[in-house]
Amino acid sequence: QQLKDANRKLIQLNKQKTRFLSIISHDIRSGLGAVDQTLQMLVDEFEVLNKDRVKSLLASLSQNAGSTYMTLVDLLLWSKTDMLELEPDKKVLNAVSLMRDVVDFFRQGILRKQLRVETEFAAERVELLADENMLKAILRNLLSNAIKHSRPGGRILLGARLQEGEPVIEVRDFGTGMDPVMLEGVFSKPGSTDTGTDIEEHAGIGLLIAKDFLDMHGARVEIESKPHEGTTFRLFF
Repeated sequence: QQLKDANRKLIQLNKQKTRFLSIISHDIRSGLGAVDQTLQMLVDEFEVLNKDRVKSLLASLSQNAGSTYMTLVDLLLWSKTDMLELEPDKKVLNAVSLMRDVVDFFRQGILRKQLRVETEFAAERVELLADENMLKAILRNLLSNAIKHSRPGGRILLGARLQEGEPVIEVRDFGTGMDPVMLEGVFSKPGSTDTGTDIEEHAGIGLLIAKDFLDMHGARVEIESKPHEGTTFRLFF
């Protein structure tokens, strides 16, 4: 009976691994596909494209390549942490400067959708104890998700403060939002392709990585969301 139970468990784990690899492949394929399409357009229409259009296409190319690269970086960090059972290398970090760096990374995507990124920082320095690479991955994935679900011309609100001595980070968008079923599975059911307001496609692997890194820090997460009103991710370190 023990052998049968172990065999069933192995079969289930193998199915989960196959599904997980499919999810990862989808995200990376989508990014590389967008890069390929942009390059093909540049080649095919090079003789007739004006300077502004070329610049716009190159900006889109840079964004898609950068996003795909960071997806791979996050995956490598995640797999390394899992395989070697590494603990977060916690240091005192300034949440404000890290959030500004992440905004700069997504600058082209923000400009393309004409989004306003507003900030509510309690001070220029809000300190927390965290692994820098993991925290950057968390912030990248949350901001990427906010951009994806924001309507063109919308806004995103970033916040950092101390609440009763506890560092709190907020990422809020005012976009499509989620119903209760979507909200319940936001961290636990990746794999169903989710399309953003500008036809951006991702399979949700980034939020799964973010949640795993948050759990490694013992961080608490609150999510508020309503359809058509937007979503707020609130992180307590």
